[in-house]
Order: sequence, then structure tokens, then C-alpha cells
Amino acid sequence: MRKIVLSLRPVGLFSLGSTHPRALGPDVPFAAKPVHKDGKIAYVLYIPGSSVKGALRSAASRIAGHDIQPQQSHTTAFKFTTCNESLSKFMRECDVCNLFGKPGVVYPKVFVGDFECEKSSKHHILTKVGIDDKSLTASEHALYSVEYISRRTIFKGEISYIRLTEKELELLLLAIAELRLDRLGRASAIDAKIEQVVDPGVPPKLREIVDELGEWLWG
Repeated sequence: MRKIVLSLRPVGLFSLGSTHPRALGPDVPFAAKPVHKDGKIAYVLYIPGSSVKGALRSAASRIAGHDIQPQQSHTTAFKFTTCNESLSKFMRECDVCNLFGKPGVVYPKVFVGDFECEKSSKHHILTKVGIDDKSLTASEHALYSVEYISRRTIFKGEISYIRLTEKELELLLLAIAELRLDRLGRASAIDAKIEQVVDPGVPPKLREIVDELGEWLWG
């Protein structure tokens, strides 16, 4: 199995809601999962692999182009095609779907594992107020709290694949680059850095992209 070892870190405060709120904690706690450590159960902050894969897929779709009709693929200067993530029978033959998965395919070409926090991080709980969409004013009785972690917290995970064509690998690398200009989780900005590429078949023309992704974009 070939893989890309990737690190992610927040640009500013970062929040990713959990589906299992902790009792008497914030309304939107950061995602954490229980692990056995020294005979005890501890909670480790993490970014689910499904969230990262979804963000990469959206990034790849933006690279391939947006302003299209759902009945057709669209080719851009990068020469990639996308169905614009259309939830229909046309979501089948574009480059983005071929790489990240499409309806009826049991085994996708790309697997994304969970990204676990490498170090303990300081938590921040911020109280916010809901906004009424019609009046654009604060909604009555709409206070809620959100749990954030601070900048410099690093999450590390792996993107695995068996074999990709040069075009597919280029799209994956460009999606990682695009992810650094996008949002992840609850409208949080995130930076990305490639730590290692375990793939002897990376073409020389793509090595430049790998090298550029070997540094943080946001200092």
C-alpha cells in the first residue's frame, strides 16, 4: 500500500463538532475518541478521516471546475473533469469520482485514516449567539457554546492508495494544496504539510508539487 503522511494544523481557532457531547460541557464539543492508555481510558482529539476525505474531494472538484451543467463533465486548464459532485447517475465518469469514489464502487482508490492530535492542546470554550436570518439580529434565547483548540495544534494521518495514474496522483496532490485555501470543520481554516510520500512511482514532474507541499503555507 502506498501512502502520503500528512499533517494538518489550524490557522487560528479550530472547531470540529462531535456527535457525542460530553455531559455538562459545551453544546458543540471538539471531536474526541476514547483510547486505552496506561490501563485507563483517555480521550484523544482527532479529525475523522471521512471529514478530511470529503474536504479533499470538494477541493478536487473546485480545481476541476464549477460552472457546469450536471449532465456533462467539465474540463479545465488542469485537464481534469468533474460532475460537480452531482447526486445523480451522471456522478460516474469524471476524474474526481474516479479518484475519490462513485456510486456502485465498493473499493475506492483512496483511503483516508483519522488524523489524531500529536500533542495535548489547550481548549477554549466560546459562547456565541444565534442570528435570525430574516432580521439579521441576535435571536432570543439562542446562546450556545463551542469548544475550540488553538493554533499550532498538529494532527497527523495517512492517505493510502494502491496504485494511481500520474493524472490521478496529480489531482490528489493539487487537492491537498487547495485544502490549505479552504475551510474544514465548522468554517475553520487549516494548513497542510506532507511529511512523507511512500511511493516509488512518483513521476519527476510531480516531485515539485510534493516539495512545495513539504512546507507549511501559513507561517
